[in-house]
Amino acid sequence: MGLRKDGLTLGCENCAFAGAADDGAFEVRVPVADQAGAFSGDARIRCEVSLHGHQLTLVSLQQMQAGTPIPTRTSERVQGMLDQVAGYRVCGNEHVCPSEVVDRCRRLEGRRRDGCDPDV
Repeated sequence: MGLRKDGLTLGCENCAFAGAADDGAFEVRVPVADQAGAFSGDARIRCEVSLHGHQLTLVSLQQMQAGTPIPTRTSERVQGMLDQVAGYRVCGNEHVCPSEVVDRCRRLEGRRRDGCDPDV
């Protein structure tokens, strides 16, 4: 599984909660791999989630093999994937995300456990 775009694979199913910020945002770590084998590592991502939308920002990329340079444009390619994930509001999907992320997204979006808007 995983999202594939622009020659990269984002391993959303292996997302791991990495901490919360004071402003309600949180960070996750997600495996990223170049399908051509030029890059394999982790992306640290800042997630801002609300009922009105999601915003995902690449904080850092870390190559699995220490000392190996990260290929040019990899950061931009990963951010392009994150923009797509945010647009589809994938964050908090209980079939993909860890429970900490699912619960946090529900609170930030103001949804009940069944996924319905509490004001409807």
